[in-house]
Amino acid sequence: MSASDVKEIEGYWQTVGIKNTFPSFFAGKRIFIASQLRAKSLSRRDEQGRNRSLDSEEMAVFYKNFLDTNRTRHANYNKEWYRRNFTITFLMARVTLQNTWNNLSPANGGKKNDLTAT
Repeated sequence: MSASDVKEIEGYWQTVGIKNTFPSFFAGKRIFIASQLRAKSLSRRDEQGRNRSLDSEEMAVFYKNFLDTNRTRHANYNKEWYRRNFTITFLMARVTLQNTWNNLSPANGGKKNDLTAT
């Protein structure tokens, strides 16, 4: 497996993780805003036809609730993200050290041996 394959797999994994989180976040946000506006007896749009919004303190309640509700999922995602990035970094360091060793080794006869090419 080449470095580009590993990067492609990692990119796909991150994309799937993000795509699984965004829909629930935005749906929850819309529902929260609508419920808060109803509680204030306000319509979704103001007099000029623009969408109403909540201030940052009101939205902080939603953000905290969303993070608390999804805490385990986010923690698992972060652990897996760190594990995957550590593995990639370790493999890159290993290839770099091996290439350096091969380039400096007199037993190699000065020939370059690139481990990244497969």
